[in-house]
Amino acid sequence: AHLLRGMNIDCKDIRIEARYQGSSAQLCWTAYRGGRKFSQIAIEHFDETQIAYVRHIGPYMMDPDLFCSLYMRLYTWAVPRKLVSADSKLFNVYHDDPFVTGHDRLRLSVGIEVPAGTETGGSISTMIIEGGDYAAASFEIDQEDYLSAWSLIYSDWFPQSGYACKEGLSFEIPLQDPREHPEGRHRIKILIPVMPR
Repeated sequence: AHLLRGMNIDCKDIRIEARYQGSSAQLCWTAYRGGRKFSQIAIEHFDETQIAYVRHIGPYMMDPDLFCSLYMRLYTWAVPRKLVSADSKLFNVYHDDPFVTGHDRLRLSVGIEVPAGTETGGSISTMIIEGGDYAAASFEIDQEDYLSAWSLIYSDWFPQSGYACKEGLSFEIPLQDPREHPEGRHRIKILIPVMPR
């Protein structure tokens, strides 16, 4: 399921500029909201990755304490097994569209990249995120801007990009703990599998 595929959040004054980079033969985009840069978007190849994760079922939007709790459960399992480093990639995988699925049935997986074949148990499971081409949108946002960030990609970027959604998992990679940002902002990258339209 593609998160928020049919949503239409009011993103005021969105403008997206496309640029062709001859050196890499790629398109890239800069999105502006209200005249200020909101996102950088490019097509990136993502290698197949195994993650260990904890699953939450129920509401999760605007609940930073829930995410902290889920990550602490994951770290409590992963750190003693020496599966965490300063370069470890984290993942927030959203399995359902909150505008279609009831909030009490929304599935969220919070994960960390682990070596293939890593054994898990209890409340920790593993899944494979498929490799391939992904729309990769980088944001530095406040907590209340997550829906606008996802909406920008689906409602504004996809129609003019030349790409369509491909079946697969869409997810966020947190790039910095907001508690370590001088303004408490969230640095994230949203990745959505794509194919030519």
